[in-house]
Amino acid sequence: MSKKEQKLAQLANTAAQLAKDEKFRDAADSYKKLYTECPTASPYRWFSLLAVFSILGQKDCENTDADNQFLEKITKDKKEPAVHKAQAIFCLGRYKYEVEKDRDGAIALFKQVIKIYDGMSRAELKGKLMNGGNQQGPTFTTVGAYRDDKDGAYSYACKFLVEVNANWESPKAKKKAAQRAAAEAAYDSDTTTKTESAASSSNILYYSAIAVTLSIAIYYFWPKNTAE
Repeated sequence: MSKKEQKLAQLANTAAQLAKDEKFRDAADSYKKLYTECPTASPYRWFSLLAVFSILGQKDCENTDADNQFLEKITKDKKEPAVHKAQAIFCLGRYKYEVEKDRDGAIALFKQVIKIYDGMSRAELKGKLMNGGNQQGPTFTTVGAYRDDKDGAYSYACKFLVEVNANWESPKAKKKAAQRAAAEAAYDSDTTTKTESAASSSNILYYSAIAVTLSIAIYYFWPKNTAE
């Protein structure tokens, strides 16, 4: 293990111990420090952001301006992974609603969370996220699995927008509506085609019948040549 990795592990252990000792303000600050010192590819980076979200979300300590500045910096950094930005925006949205009582501000932020997740590529959704650890070592999930988790930021944001009647429809509901509309359009098209085909067949039979009738009429009733 390199000196850098040793330092990160030490920071993670210190933050975890502070949280265990219920020194939540110090724990949140330690996790923020861990986040800023982690390389982009380090699994501790996501884990530390998730820890900050958990501590602030459970109101284990007061959410400060410094906390919000930390989160806002993540949302504005172009180098940050999309899932990190979505998580930071989600934290800010919850603060808007629960602390500032700013319903419209929260709605706008939660819509951003959903837009970011819906815009992720397959490669991004396959990305690994460290979500905890045990005696065997760290445990991981994927961005896609976290998105689909009922307790994750994406699911919570969708649920929130529905509950506050934000004139918004969930992506799943939109997808089902689009599939239903496509199925109905296909059915209508098929029905129209069959009706036109049946009408065409009926016309053919109708005109064929007329032709046969005329042939019979001509044979029996057309004046015959009596000059023979």
